[in-house]
Formats: sequence, C-alpha cells, structure tokens
Amino acid sequence: MNQKGNDTESENPTPWNRWFRQANADDPGAAHSIIVAAQPLIQHLCNVPLFRNQLGKDEIYSIAYYTLVKFINKKKNLPDDAEIPFLLLSVIRCALLDSIRNMDVRQQYEQLARSDSQEDYATGSDCNDSYYNKAAAEDNTTEPEAHYLKSDLRHKVREAIKQLPDNEKNIICALYFQHKTMKEIAQSLHCTFQNAYKTRQKAYTHLHKILKKTMFS
Repeated sequence: MNQKGNDTESENPTPWNRWFRQANADDPGAAHSIIVAAQPLIQHLCNVPLFRNQLGKDEIYSIAYYTLVKFINKKKNLPDDAEIPFLLLSVIRCALLDSIRNMDVRQQYEQLARSDSQEDYATGSDCNDSYYNKAAAEDNTTEPEAHYLKSDLRHKVREAIKQLPDNEKNIICALYFQHKTMKEIAQSLHCTFQNAYKTRQKAYTHLHKILKKTMFS
C-alpha cells in the first residue's frame, strides 16, 4: 500500500517549472499552487527552534509567503523540478534569518538608548558597556542558524567599526574587544570621563548610521 503510494508520487512529481512559467505569465492559479506545494517546507521551518522562538509561527508564514511571492515574480531560470524544493527552502530560511538579524540589531540599539541615561553620564557607570559581553555569555545555542546569524552580525559590526574615525574606533575597540571600562579608557587617553563619554556617543551614532545602511536597506 505504501509502496504503491510512493510509486504514484514518483510518477507524478510536482511540476514546479511549469507552475513558475504560468505564474510569470500572470496565472494566479499557478502561483497559488506553488504556495500550497511549499507548505511542508514552511512547516519544517516553523519547527526550527530559533525561528519558532524568535518569530512565532504566524510571522514565519507571513515572511515565507511574502518571500515566495517576490521569488515567483523575479525568478526566471530555475533548476530541475527535483531541486526546486531545496532552493525554496534556502531562500525562505535566508529571509527568516534576515528578519531576526534586523530585529536583533534594533533591539540592541534600543537597549543602548535606554541604558544611556543622564545618570550614566554623570556618574561614569559602565552598565551598558557590559551589555554585549553579558549577551554573548548567555547565548549558548548550538543551532546552525543561530551560529550563522551571530557570525554574520559580528562581521558587519566589525566592518562598520573600521569606518569610524580613529578616536571613536579606539574607544569602541577598547570597550568591546579589550573589555576596558570608560574610566580606564579616559585615563589611557588622558582626557576627562565626560570627553570620553561624548566620543563614545558619537561612535554609537556613527555605527547606527553605518549599520542602518548595511542591514536595513
């Protein structure tokens, strides 16, 4: 019984290329068929803990549908029908990773904005300087998607830091790579804490602008 079902499925493979050609010819039925046939792929991604926990099932489906519609409208040359499910899975996974990456960057800057209070300015508190170190220590996930996300985000941040003026770059590197406090940085630069703090704020502003162009465009 099962063998017969498998034989029938192999004899009638999903006609992905035909559907894509019809969809590109403005056939709404073909586009609908593609989305319906992609349901198992989307459900598989809903079961990935990183996506499920960060986005939730409804958001995963929303991003997946939007990505599929864009892909249908843009893609002309496709591989054989048997390879298309793997291609669609990769395209949707990348879109989900991009969504989480953008969300994480926004949250990090919101966290920095909340923690950078006047009290921090007046007292020299380093509460927000430990934010990234604390987050990195708590992130012990072994999921491949999470590792890719962390690696990609780290690379973009490092590239953005390279574009900063030297004085701002030195402060950021001292904070996050040498793990110095703002007081230690001010002493090493032979300047007041207030001046070091102002330079740090300028660096944050410049980083935000650079990363916004890189990640949110």
